[in-house]
Formats: sequence, structure tokens, C-alpha cells
Amino acid sequence: MSHPIFKAEPFFHSENVLAEGILWDSKTQLLHWVDIETASLYTLDIETKEWSIDKYPESQFLTSIALRKDEPGLVATNRHSMVILPTPTPVSSSPSVVERKSLQILCTPLRKDVHDLVGFNDGACDPQGRYLAGSMNKMAKNDQVRRGELIRYSPDGTVERLLENIGLSNGIGFSLDHKTMYYIDSQDPTVDTFSYPSTGLPTDRKQFIQPPPPSSPPKRAIFDGMCLDGIGNLWVARWNHGRIIGYTPEGKIICEIHTIGSKSPTICCFGGKNLDKMFIVSAHTSRITPDPVPEGEKEVSKEDLQKMYPHSGDVMMVDFAIGTEIRKVLGEGWKGAERYRFAG
Repeated sequence: MSHPIFKAEPFFHSENVLAEGILWDSKTQLLHWVDIETASLYTLDIETKEWSIDKYPESQFLTSIALRKDEPGLVATNRHSMVILPTPTPVSSSPSVVERKSLQILCTPLRKDVHDLVGFNDGACDPQGRYLAGSMNKMAKNDQVRRGELIRYSPDGTVERLLENIGLSNGIGFSLDHKTMYYIDSQDPTVDTFSYPSTGLPTDRKQFIQPPPPSSPPKRAIFDGMCLDGIGNLWVARWNHGRIIGYTPEGKIICEIHTIGSKSPTICCFGGKNLDKMFIVSAHTSRITPDPVPEGEKEVSKEDLQKMYPHSGDVMMVDFAIGTEIRKVLGEGWKGAERYRFAG
């Protein structure tokens, strides 16, 4: 059965290598995200397009962020640790890269015996204000052994291992009633659910979303990051497939949002004064494994691929405001939502 297709528009030319972790802060009306490969935190005023870049050279990567509920700054993951970052540098029209240091290391919980082979990737807070972050195999280590874990850090300092044997930990989200965790291991072709009690470990893993039908020509596409809106719909990025797919809480496709000019969206969030704009970050094509080439055709170089998808690594936007075509599909009662905040 067919479903509506909408188009995301280029919004901000950030030229990131591997952008991730985008979130909106309604208190400051600012957008934040990380460029994992440069260990940098980006902050953007969406009205003035002023921005700042904070680089954290203490670690090779900066992989995820979450806002704090009652304190300034952010909680974050670098390659091996969960840390507290200071308040971002104020935005300006012509910013310079500012080198910063984290304020505190909360924990360094990944298995010590495989430290050289793993690192944190995506992360998010749960409704109770605890910080969940998952790890992945180092990209150069391609032996198919799943060394990743999903870690939960509580404001009181408790560290729990929720999942093991993960290949590439990615999207994390929670249902409106807080009883279900949505989860993506990008080495699996599905989006899964877990029963998520307020205390204790996730249980009862189930396949929630099956992979979309094969495309022609074939794509090396995977599920990546996600966000939820205010009525419980999931919005999931398809790496190397140039789209965000919207799903109902029952797992039915609502629509697709195509990121024209950006081949690998990584994650999205809702923001703006009314939480009615979707912002999408993405990866430069240098981070992409090329699609299979039909017999007799020449493989496209990564340089030419970037020319074909010139907004890869930039921020894109979709307007969900009342009166837009996508809002007509979603209905008058639709609303966006912010991500949960860290309670520490």
C-alpha cells in the first residue's frame, strides 16, 4: 500500500563529517548536535542562523548529548566515558572553533578487555531522567563479533548494563506511557521493542518494525537514530537511503520524508517555538559504504557521490505547522515533543 512522501529542505550548511544526537532546548530556543568525528558540539539559533562550535579534544569522538533538567550544560558520551559538558559557547554570526574540556567524568563503564575495539555511539535519557548510551565495534574491526553494550547511568551514580552482544547501538526512544522502549541495533534489519519497567531491566524483546521492501537498485541502508512526537509516532532515519520514515505506535508507515541532496540522515528531532519543525542531521558521503553496482556499471567515487548529494553533512528541516501538507496527513491534534532530560 502506498503512503505519502514529503521532502526535507536544506536548512543549515554545517558541513559535518558525522552529525548525530540532534535535540532542541525549549528553555534557550537553541538547537544542539554533535559531529562525532571531530568531537565537536554545535549550537544553532534557528531564527538568526548564528551558531557556535565547541571542540572537546580530550577524546577522539563526541557521540551523544542530552540536556540537563535542573542544571546548566549537557550530559554526553565521548568514546569511552559519560561526561558533563559546560554550557555551550554563545552563538555568533562568525564563530571560531573553541576548545573546551568536560566538567566531570561520570563513569567509564565499557568493558576494559575490549576498550580498543569499542566506543560509545548514540544515547538518550529515559522518562525517569537516567542516561542510556550504547556502544559499537570500532569500524576498522570487522570480524562480526558483537562487543557492544547498552549502559544506563542514574543521577545517583548507579551504572547498569541493560543489553550485551550489540553490534552498532543506535536509536533509543520511549512510548508515551513510559512502558515500552524502542531500540535499534543497526546491525539488525529491524526496530525492536522492550517492556521497560521504571526499575529493573528491559525484558520481552520483540521485532516491532520490519525492514522496508528491497529497493531497486539495492541499497546498503540501515535503521539509524529516531525520535518520537507528542502523540507517540516514531520517526526513524534510514542511513544510506536518504529518508526519515514515520510510523504509528502500531508500527504502520505514516509517510516518508526524503532528504533530497543528503544521502545518509542519521537522526531527527522536533523543535521551534511550537515544536512543529523537524530538524535532521546527516553524514558526509565519505562515511558511506557505496551501494552495490549493477553488473557492467562503474562504481561512483565518494567524491562524486558528495557532488550528487551536496547536503550530506548538513542540517535539513521539515515544517509540520498547521496548514502544511504533512500536518494535514497527521491531523489537527498532532504535536511535537522534546527529548527527555537528564535528572542529574
